Amino acid sequence: MENYLSHIWNDLVARVSGPLSLRLFMQPTMATIFAIRDGLKDAKTGQPPYFFGIFTDPEHRRAMLIDGWQAVAKIFILAMLLDVVFQLIVFRWIYPVEVALVAFLLAFNPYLVVRGIANRIARSFRRKLAQKISILIIGALCVLPSATRAQTSSSHSQTPTSSPTVTSTTATISTQKDETTSDTAEPKPGAETADASNPWHRETMTGDWGGVRSRWKEKGVELEFKSVSFYQQIASGGINDHGFFTGKLETTWKFDLGKVAGWKYWSSEIKAEWRFGGPVLTGTGGINIINTAGIIPAAAGSVVSVTAVNFTRIIPRDLKKGNMYVVSFGRYNLVDLLDEDFFAGGGTERFLNVAPIGPLTVLRQVPLVTNAATFATVKGGEPRFSFTVMDPNDQSLDPGLDTLFADGITFSPAYNIPTKYFGKTAKHTFSGAITTKKYTPFDAIKQVIIPGPPLNPVEPKRGSFSVSYSFRQYLVERAHRDGWGLFTQLSFADKDTSPITRFFNVGLGGNGLIASRRQDEFGISYAYTDLSKVLKDNLNLISLGLLRPRPEHQFEGFYNIHITPWLRLTGDLQIIRGVRRRVDTAVVPGARLEMIF
Repeated sequence: MENYLSHIWNDLVARVSGPLSLRLFMQPTMATIFAIRDGLKDAKTGQPPYFFGIFTDPEHRRAMLIDGWQAVAKIFILAMLLDVVFQLIVFRWIYPVEVALVAFLLAFNPYLVVRGIANRIARSFRRKLAQKISILIIGALCVLPSATRAQTSSSHSQTPTSSPTVTSTTATISTQKDETTSDTAEPKPGAETADASNPWHRETMTGDWGGVRSRWKEKGVELEFKSVSFYQQIASGGINDHGFFTGKLETTWKFDLGKVAGWKYWSSEIKAEWRFGGPVLTGTGGINIINTAGIIPAAAGSVVSVTAVNFTRIIPRDLKKGNMYVVSFGRYNLVDLLDEDFFAGGGTERFLNVAPIGPLTVLRQVPLVTNAATFATVKGGEPRFSFTVMDPNDQSLDPGLDTLFADGITFSPAYNIPTKYFGKTAKHTFSGAITTKKYTPFDAIKQVIIPGPPLNPVEPKRGSFSVSYSFRQYLVERAHRDGWGLFTQLSFADKDTSPITRFFNVGLGGNGLIASRRQDEFGISYAYTDLSKVLKDNLNLISLGLLRPRPEHQFEGFYNIHITPWLRLTGDLQIIRGVRRRVDTAVVPGARLEMIF
């Protein structure tokens, strides 16, 4: 028995420094928030302290337990699921007693303790407040008779006169109050709708901060905070059976500079990212990175970077019709700019693998984070033509201003053709990129794992280019950007500088595959990736078992469950037949947990 308890204790301690450790803070915090809410309700209705009442009030014990369970059920179940994932990662086994114990400690235990404390504090505060009000009322009743007598005596001895100064000043103050009231007639900052006040229905976990968020947004400042955790492991095939936990914290600050500084039609965005945890999982035998978010701003370690600081100016043509020109410049996380309905998503919302996020042939010319300037035309609210000029060097960990365009420059035009087929929305996109920087196919790219080293020296060349085509077609369209459909990507690149020269991708994606789960997202994708002939002909084949690399075939499927609007859990499966011929097809299951604060 003593050994068993010691084993449980050691396993519990291992959770502090192991994967998914963020839950040890987040889940008790969520339970505490609900406990404070319910404790305040108990104080208002005169209920006894919760934990004390469970033991001393047998008549209502069952109802109290059911009420507490309803409040923390989702947190309790989520705690159990995450602990099962933890045990499979660390122990390769499931211990049901530990699952139940951890869920109780993280979810129900804080609720039991805090709800009663919140009730006692609120009731104590109410009693003290009532005492102070009673004293004030008694004092007022004692003073009122004498004050009335004094006022009556004064009225008999003096005739009241009106002061023009006082009258005009009072009128001015009254007028200003009336104007302020009429200008700012709106709900109180703390007043929220039923859905907004319900923690399971509001858009962010922390809510409106008592109206602070809404007030700031009205003044032109919008804040977003997000946490994303990943776990992936090679279950079979590949080169090894490694598994890693990776996490990210992101914050985005958006400014409407028309409201903030009076700069009409101007806006700005700042984004910071903290990447932590293990390295990005490799060992599949393929070249595509299987966790796109895990390589921004770096592929390993704990790294913090400001990945976006940019400004945008709208030049209106007909805003009612959504027609305008847009000029934007600054520092960008270019993955975030891929705004699509069925794919893209930067690895934090939809697909994890880099293949379905964007055409892979463009990776040589377009880095992940860099400084750029863009001009775009918008018609009917949809971008039509855009032209971007950017630094070809990746600046994920460096501002890059002192070396801006020192190695060359990249030009990237794109043209969108929105249309309808079968009465449903569709879109064609033709795009390209060309850079003046010198490259060889063996030069490193953060987004892919390039085989090497070269057998013979390869001369760097300028003029690396790629041409891409994308198509999207809604198959089920309930409303604007609500539904699911087909997507495909096709791209080519030059063989002398790009490691990938041919790429094809097709899949289904969107939201609401299940009618009762309209917010849930899903996707399935197949991608074909072929290497440059120049790269394959110059490889040192010793590291590849004396066999030339083959094209890569990659399948990915995911389902993103919106547990609440701010809490999303994704199951992901990737099957990869990599470029290395003697490596078996890798099967990589994974999970992603996203929390929006």
